[in-house]
Amino acid sequence: MGIRNLGSRTGEGSALRTLSMLVVAGLLVAVVGCTGGYDEGAVEVTGKLLKGGQPLGASGEGKDRITYRVTFTKEGATGAEAYNAMIDVNESGEFALAIPPGKYKVAIMKIKINPLAFGGFEKVEDKDLEKFTPAKSPIVVTVPDDVPLEIDISKY
Repeated sequence: MGIRNLGSRTGEGSALRTLSMLVVAGLLVAVVGCTGGYDEGAVEVTGKLLKGGQPLGASGEGKDRITYRVTFTKEGATGAEAYNAMIDVNESGEFALAIPPGKYKVAIMKIKINPLAFGGFEKVEDKDLEKFTPAKSPIVVTVPDDVPLEIDISKY
């Protein structure tokens, strides 16, 4: 009696398991690498992304899902103090995450979820968001003073 492969006879089960493991590993690297790890002094930050007072939210399902990614980069911090966190908005443009207190530059990008792409997403070009890159964004918030956040891109 040997070990029996419970996947399909064509090897599809093995390929699917391998792909699933790669996606999970990629998501773990993205979450741990982008947030700088867990901080016990973190503050719950809630907010809403808007354009002209209307929610700027996610749409679609599965591989056709389009959403907006909001990135918080701690200003003036370097080395061990540097902090970068990102979160995707839901259908109502809402988001929630926990980050350490401080002043943050906020960047926004539109993305399409793609488990096969590096990082699990592809950037979607959007003229309205060109000035909200990590290098150019005029949005600066102070946590926890400005919480809950209401980020209306039409005001910038």
